[in-house]
Amino acid sequence: MLAERTPIAWLAALQSIADLEVRLDHPLAGHTSFRIGGPAQCFASPLNESAALELWQVARRYDVQLTVLGGGTNVLIADAGIEGIVVDLCRGFAHLDEAPRADGSSVWTVGAGCGTGRMVRRAVSRGLRGVEVLAGVPGSLGGALIMNAGGHDGEIGTVVESVRIINDGAVQTLTHDAIGFSYRASRFPSDALILEGRLHLTPGDKDALRDYVRASQTRRKSSQPLTFGNAGSIFKNPPDDFAGRLIDAAGCKGWQEGDAEVSELHANFIINRGKARARDVAVLAKRVRDAVLAASGITLEFEVKFLGRFDAGEQL
Repeated sequence: MLAERTPIAWLAALQSIADLEVRLDHPLAGHTSFRIGGPAQCFASPLNESAALELWQVARRYDVQLTVLGGGTNVLIADAGIEGIVVDLCRGFAHLDEAPRADGSSVWTVGAGCGTGRMVRRAVSRGLRGVEVLAGVPGSLGGALIMNAGGHDGEIGTVVESVRIINDGAVQTLTHDAIGFSYRASRFPSDALILEGRLHLTPGDKDALRDYVRASQTRRKSSQPLTFGNAGSIFKNPPDDFAGRLIDAAGCKGWQEGDAEVSELHANFIINRGKARARDVAVLAKRVRDAVLAASGITLEFEVKFLGRFDAGEQL
């Protein structure tokens, strides 16, 4: 039994899977919008559903940690990297298939690795409403589904009919109601691997959609520090308030830890000024959260996901 759980055993099992690309000790910083993070012990890219299913089964058989990276946004990866298997779906699951309906709507089947920008551009060109709420939101569909991403005017969950996942050793389909979308959250099984989503988009005016997307992108560019590495909003907005306002009111703008800094442009962003480490970001985020609690009595909840092994002083 112990022999089955050694790295050699599970790596050999992975390398025997057809249509699965496997890389060892693979750097992850270049796969994230923060441009921060250590290596993946094993970086695996399944090219089809069969390979993804076998990958999931090997991870469970040998009790190996499975981490889906997605588009690498909204995450902070530890300096020590991530043990086990990091899954990249951007190669094999970037499809976007359309099924137009007689009423002018369209049902899209979209791979978890499909970029949000591509989805928005396609919808605008077709005059379809529903995914424009992702305008300016980086990443892939898989991450957008998990986070129920969107903007002030809506969330992606509202147009989701169903999602195909791998869970309990098999491919399953979850309906919209079973997913349980809520503000910046969903209730996918904790060890599920999202493969694709089925979205129902409705007819809209092309010019109006184009104007909406341009306005959203302009607003983000003017109010967010997009020229620096970042992971988007660090904290979720609390009920009836904004995390950025609370952070600003607590006097945290401009705070630094190493090369990590609370953005002067948008207080709910921590930016990488070039050489920031994950430790710098984690320590700074803790300082900000503590300052907001002291100033307002509100404990902010993290929106960014922390992946990998953080040391005791970095724990959040």
